[in-house]
Amino acid sequence: QREEEENKKEAYHKEKEKLVKKREEYTARAEQFSELKKKRINEKKIEKSKQKILEEEDIWAELENVIKENEMALKDLEDYKIFVEIKENEEKMKLKLEEELRIGTQGTSQEENKDAEEEKISETEQRIRELELSILSLDYELNRLDI
Repeated sequence: QREEEENKKEAYHKEKEKLVKKREEYTARAEQFSELKKKRINEKKIEKSKQKILEEEDIWAELENVIKENEMALKDLEDYKIFVEIKENEEKMKLKLEEELRIGTQGTSQEENKDAEEEKISETEQRIRELELSILSLDYELNRLDI
């Protein structure tokens, strides 16, 4: 009987040792799995941050292109405004000369000439106001985009 008890104890100790070894093995596997999982999560975070940075760079590049296009459009409008002012001055001088010639040849059609001249001037002034409003709106948009 004693031998049986000793055999049982030995079998129990051997079984216990096997279980302890298996537990250690499973613990080691769980640690490896946990480390792999952490690495994957970190890699995903890094990939997401890289993607975000690329998207932000694309947005900034697009914004810079829009700003450059608006600056060019604003410059073109300013050039056009100068051109219109020059044409307006030429038109005024031309009208003055025509008026002086008409005054010399006709005294009665003076009022008609003034009305026509004033009408052309008012149309030109209205066009200039429209261009100024357009320039102001572009300038506002540029300022808004400089945020």
